[in-house]
Amino acid sequence: MYRAPRTNQKGHIKSPRGFTLIELLVVIAIIGILSAIVMASLSTVRAKARDGVRRAEISSAGSALQQYAVKKGTFAIDNTFNGVGWFSKDVAPRSVAKALVDLGYVSELIIDPLITSVTVDNVGGHYGYYRTHVGNSVALGVCLFAQLERPTAEDTNRFNVSKALSSSTPHANMNYGQCVR
Repeated sequence: MYRAPRTNQKGHIKSPRGFTLIELLVVIAIIGILSAIVMASLSTVRAKARDGVRRAEISSAGSALQQYAVKKGTFAIDNTFNGVGWFSKDVAPRSVAKALVDLGYVSELIIDPLITSVTVDNVGGHYGYYRTHVGNSVALGVCLFAQLERPTAEDTNRFNVSKALSSSTPHANMNYGQCVR
C-alpha cells in the first residue's frame, strides 16, 4: 500500500528526524577503525623517538668518555668495576654512568627511556659499555652498546663493526653500537 509523504502545515515534505541504528553503527565502526590505525602509527612513532634518545645518549656518553680519556690518558674510569659495566647502574655506586656524572662529564645519569625508576632489577636497562684493548694493556677505547626497539640497517651495520672492535661480546639483545678511540 502506498503512503503519501508527510507534510507540514505549509505543504512541505517533512524529512525524517535522526539516524537509523544501522547508520549509527556504521559511523561507530568507521571511527573505531580510524582510531586503531592512529594508535598503531603512534606506537611506532614513540618507539622511534625512544631509539633516537638512545642514539643521542650513546653519542653523549662517547663524547664524555673521550673527554675523560684526554684528561686521564685512559678510557678505564677510576673507581669503577675496572671500567666495565652497565651504563645505568645507579644502584651500583661503581658504574661507569655514575662515575661520569660524579666526575662532571655528563649532567645526569643515562637511563633508558623505558625505565621510569632505577632498581636493582633493571640497572642494566638497554645500555652496555666495554673497553677495547689488547691483552691486559691500557684501554685503547670503548664500545658503547644499546638495545633499540626498531633498528635500521645502518644501526645493524654499526653494531656489527662495534662488536668486532669490542674486547667483549655484548649481550644478545643489543643491536646498536658505537666505538670511541
